[in-house]
Amino acid sequence: MQTILTPNIDDIAVKQCLFSFANYADNHDFSLLQELFSEHIVLDYTATFGGEIQKISRQALIEQWADFLPGFELTWHHLSKVRVTVNDDTANAEADIIASHFLGPHFWQLCGRYQFKLTRVKNLNRWQINELTLHLDSEQGDRQAIIDANKSRL
Repeated sequence: MQTILTPNIDDIAVKQCLFSFANYADNHDFSLLQELFSEHIVLDYTATFGGEIQKISRQALIEQWADFLPGFELTWHHLSKVRVTVNDDTANAEADIIASHFLGPHFWQLCGRYQFKLTRVKNLNRWQINELTLHLDSEQGDRQAIIDANKSRL
């Protein structure tokens, strides 16, 4: 006999937000992608790209990604092992990430972990991401793909 656990609706709603984040980014659906973010976001990609932690508006973030991601022939952000902790109207989540980027002869892939902080937006009946951190574990391929993707959009 198999035991079926009753899923927690908040846990599933947060996971749905995170999987949609990856899917909308890969499919360049930036209008839907922006709905997944709070008006202001803390973005930390310093482990991968150096620099500083950014405090950025949702609009500016989506504009950056809309200028960058279509420069690749294909991207695939594969989330797995998603872990969620909900505390009233806030949630913390972690997910393993394998992000693959293809452009011509160049391929770049990073493996690591995303950390998310989310807030429940009651009047919209959904969760929004207000902090996103990428922890890099490893990478393979050629970062030239990133350089070329940026150039292709100029």
